[in-house]
Amino acid sequence: MTTRANESETRQDDLGLAVLRLIATHGMDAVSYGAVAAEAGVSKGLVQHFFPSRNALVQHAIRLLARRVGRRVEAALRQAPSSAKSPSLVHTLLALLPTDDDARLDATAGRALFAHALVDHSVNETYRQGRRASFTLVRTLLAEFRPQGSDRWLDETTRDLLGTLEQVGDDLLLGELKVPQAQALIRQRVESL
Repeated sequence: MTTRANESETRQDDLGLAVLRLIATHGMDAVSYGAVAAEAGVSKGLVQHFFPSRNALVQHAIRLLARRVGRRVEAALRQAPSSAKSPSLVHTLLALLPTDDDARLDATAGRALFAHALVDHSVNETYRQGRRASFTLVRTLLAEFRPQGSDRWLDETTRDLLGTLEQVGDDLLLGELKVPQAQALIRQRVESL
């Protein structure tokens, strides 16, 4: 990739991050060219240059969110000890919890984007692709952890794990749980399989 293309991609990601911050703090209605420009510290014209519509801004923010979460999961997998009983599965689930500022931003924006995807069909498919990728990753890691599991068991247990993860993540965001408690709940759930 050329330097100019890299700069363009970096600028678009900076704008996408500004969108995520706006969504996380003020909701979807806050996303406008002017608000994104102010949040990113650039001109409104620059935002319009990269994104011809508000929908294009939101689509890019969803893809950026998926990449940010993916990088967190990849980092967690690299740090997983190979001697642990279920390192990949547990480390992946823990990486998906909103345990630091970046993860809380992503989780809060992700929940707002989910609500938006329910009513905006142009965003729906992009959001669903990310959810399918998460499901596939967790299912694959679960199959490595319990290779004897049937397809039905793998599907049901993957949904159960993702549901538990969502509930624990919500409790973290709401302040009902502290990070160590949330992490312990996820570990206990995997150990119970």
